This record gives sequence, structure tokens and C-alpha cells, in this order.
Amino acid sequence: MRANELAFTIMTGSGLFQGAVARWLAAHGEGSRRQGSAALSATYRAGGSSYGIDLAAYLVARLPATHAAVSRVLAEAALARPGLHPRSVLDAGAGPGTAAWAAVEAWPGIDRVTFLDTAPDFLRLAMALAADGPEPLAPYRPRPGPAR
Repeated sequence: MRANELAFTIMTGSGLFQGAVARWLAAHGEGSRRQGSAALSATYRAGGSSYGIDLAAYLVARLPATHAAVSRVLAEAALARPGLHPRSVLDAGAGPGTAAWAAVEAWPGIDRVTFLDTAPDFLRLAMALAADGPEPLAPYRPRPGPAR
């Protein structure tokens, strides 16, 4: 196990999330993650967007800390508002769906998740990871109910 993969394992909460990311990385994570991470940081520092970035580098370099931070904030929100029981999540600027995963982990009663991102590659990644997750994270799975 690489050091950056170990950091991912330590910093993310959900075994399901870890598994989804690990499977995606195994299938798509070719190349140097160190070079990809450096290029990703340079792009963001220069004010660049997420279009065309190395998604595997993002998952290894950025996702663990982002997931940990979002999970912490949601845990604090749950403590501050014990009666809060959200039923849906809009993950705006979804990236790989990090906040949605953290929200579903914090509030298992969530039954609908919507991913919103301007980067098509991130939306595809979010949906690919969600396919391995709990039902609310799979927005394109057929759901029972009335046709819209």
C-alpha cells in the first residue's frame, strides 16, 4: 500500500466509500499519482478549474482531507441540532460526491441525493462511485414511484 493510499484509508470514514474509491482507482488509476497531484495543486493555485484534471490524483490527494472536513462539520451540525433529520442532499460542486457520501453517513435517513457540478468528468466519477454506495447515492438507478 502506498503512503497516499494509507492516508486515504485513515482519513475516510465509510468502508463503502473506501471500497468504491479503491475499485475506481484500480480500474482507472494509471500513471504517477505524485506528478498528477503536483499538476493538480499547480492548476488550483493558478486559479484553474477542475476541467481535465487527473481524477485519480484528485481522489488520492484531495478527497481524504475533504471528506474528513465535511464529515467533521456534519457531525458538529448533528450534535448542535439533534432533531435534524434531512431527507435529501444537494451536493453542489459535487466533485466525486464527497459531501453526499459524508451526509449519508451522518444521516442514514437521507433518501435522495442530487449531484451538481460544472465538470462532466466529476459528475461521471460521482455517479460511478455512487453506484457502489447506499441507495440514496445512486441517482440514476430506477426507483419505484410515479413517472415524472
